[in-house]
Amino acid sequence: MICKADIDDISYRSWSRCNNMVMSWIIHAVSKEIAESIMYIDYGRDVWDDLHERFQQSNEPRSFQIKQQLRSLSQGSSDVSGYFTKLKALWDELKDFRPVSTCTCGGLKDLMCFEVEE
Repeated sequence: MICKADIDDISYRSWSRCNNMVMSWIIHAVSKEIAESIMYIDYGRDVWDDLHERFQQSNEPRSFQIKQQLRSLSQGSSDVSGYFTKLKALWDELKDFRPVSTCTCGGLKDLMCFEVEE
């Protein structure tokens, strides 16, 4: 996370420009109704936190459904590539339901690098 620069700080103009860019990206990426509810928030980080709080919900029924699909998935007449593609799509979707962790020790970076390598 990049903290807001003080207005008299030399990096304030750069920070402000980046903040405005992030705000624009977020506002144009959401529906009109959601954009109207966040457009008066001043900082991109605050908008992100607001959206995260609103939409970070567990979706247990979908998670259960994906796990069931993984259990019942078989290669059947598919070639290895097709089977793996289906399997990986389900794994990736299931991964999206894991809670987001906050790490201050640096261990999460190592874990993420390990996951990418696998």
